[in-house]
Parts: sequence; structure tokens; C-alpha cells
Amino acid sequence: MSSGVSGFGWGRWVWPSVPRAGTRERARRRTRENQPPLPEFAVMSRATNSPASRKRRKRVLQKTKGFRGFRSKLFRYAKDAIYKAQYWSYRDRKTRKRNFRSLWIQRINAAARARGMTYNRFMEGLKACGIDLDRKVLADMAVRDEDAFNVLVESAREAMEAKEQAGAAA
Repeated sequence: MSSGVSGFGWGRWVWPSVPRAGTRERARRRTRENQPPLPEFAVMSRATNSPASRKRRKRVLQKTKGFRGFRSKLFRYAKDAIYKAQYWSYRDRKTRKRNFRSLWIQRINAAARARGMTYNRFMEGLKACGIDLDRKVLADMAVRDEDAFNVLVESAREAMEAKEQAGAAA
């Protein structure tokens, strides 16, 4: 014979008829009436940190202005949207530098090949004759100022010929 509710899988459970030792004593000690009164200056209201929380949420929602749907309206989703957006923007700032460098190399290579020289040999020749221009400037010269780029190609070609003659003599 079980004294619990049968058929619900709760097993056998019985209300304790006698409290455990010390239970009433612990309950009596916990009541507020048995505590000494608190001094007047010790009573504090509950602090919720509400102004700081509201400021933080407002700042996040301000950053998501222009996002579509609830990603700009609800803090819970705006927080994730900001996290992802900042992650992507940091990553893609690095990628943009990489992409521009490869674009400059392609432009220099195309302009150098049009003048009978490869990119590799052109850069080696510039280094040999002591011309220290970065790829951004070289690419801009190749597109906008062809005469100046022709002068650079000729000086690089001469430096490469001088380097090859010095290597053959040694």
C-alpha cells in the first residue's frame, strides 16, 4: 500500500509526521520579530543600477541605427548585431589593406609588361638603382603619369643590365 499519488511515477512520498530535530528552533531564529531593530541610518533602498543600465542599452541601440528589423530595435538582438559588426569591421580593415596591395601589384605588373619587363624584374631594378617608391605611388604613376613611369622602367632596365654585367664579371 503506497501513501503517495499512484500512477504518476512519483514513487513513494509521505509528508513527514514529525519535524526533524532543530527545525522549529531554526525557523524561530530566522523570523524578523526576533531580530534586534536596525538603526535608522542602516536602512537602504534597493539599488538597481538603473541609470547605468539604461545608458548602456541606449548606447548599444544608438550604434545599431540603420540595421534592419529587430536588430536595431531590441537590445537582446542589437547586442549580438553590434558584436558581429565590430568583429567584421576589424577583420575587413585588415582585408582592405591586403586587397589594395594586390591591386597595386597587378597595375604595376600590367604597366611593366606593356613596356617589356615583368613586375619582379622591375621591382628588382628599382631597388638596384636606389629608387624607393612604394607600390601605391608606382601604381598611381602607371595609371596617371605614363611618361614618369617610362623613365622609371628605363632606369630599372639599365640597373638590371649593370647588375648582370657585374655578376658576369665576378
